[in-house]
Amino acid sequence: MEIHNGVSEHGVSFSQNYTHQRGIKMFVEKGRKAAGKELGQLHQRNCFTPIDVNDLTPEEKAHAMEALMFLQEKKDGTMKGRMVYNGKPTREWLSRED
Repeated sequence: MEIHNGVSEHGVSFSQNYTHQRGIKMFVEKGRKAAGKELGQLHQRNCFTPIDVNDLTPEEKAHAMEALMFLQEKKDGTMKGRMVYNGKPTREWLSRED
């Protein structure tokens, strides 16, 4: 009820974000295209450098960064993919300043 009142009184709107797996189950091809588009943009901007996992030491594998993909259906019916960094596992070994 609070959300409904906030939307009607203040023009606030909320949308549901889905994890990659759940978003693909719900939106199938639209979800795949949105995730692919997001990954394509990151690749084109050289955000990541590919590394062969077999060349990493066990310590490097343990410190590998984890990314999460979220999918969101926009008001116009199109899908938006968003890749975010999961910082929680790195808090054990990486200081906030780093």
